[in-house]
Amino acid sequence: GGATPPYPSGTTSAPAPSFPLPLPLLPKTKSQMSKMRRFLRGKTGERNWLFWMDAERSKYCASPLDQQRLLRELRERYLRAGGPLELPAETRNSLGVTKVSKLTLEQVEALQHTLAMGLKEYWWPRFLLHFQYEQDTAAILSMSPNPSPQPRPVR
Repeated sequence: GGATPPYPSGTTSAPAPSFPLPLPLLPKTKSQMSKMRRFLRGKTGERNWLFWMDAERSKYCASPLDQQRLLRELRERYLRAGGPLELPAETRNSLGVTKVSKLTLEQVEALQHTLAMGLKEYWWPRFLLHFQYEQDTAAILSMSPNPSPQPRPVR
């Protein structure tokens, strides 16, 4: 028999993922979350992390009033022009978030998914390398007869 094609017959691309997309490679414990958050501090990935965490709250909004309050907060924090956490225009536009006043929970979910993919595919592997480097450095220093001061983490 021939090889099985990677996609369903008659298509040239992967099927669209359903939401929510599982993110098995992201932090699972509170300790991992805290370390990842510290790693991202001051980097462009910090904005993605903060949006991801804030958007998670939408899953726990019990009333329409709570939903509207959260949407207002997200607009102010991440969509206001010139704000310190403003999401890039290309990210917003690619998902149809062109009218900030019309932000919906569906758009929040789509933005969260897009930003989570960036965390998963770009920032998480860098964090793992950084974390491994710190562990290796600590192990090497602990074997040294005259331990030198710990190197400062790279930021």
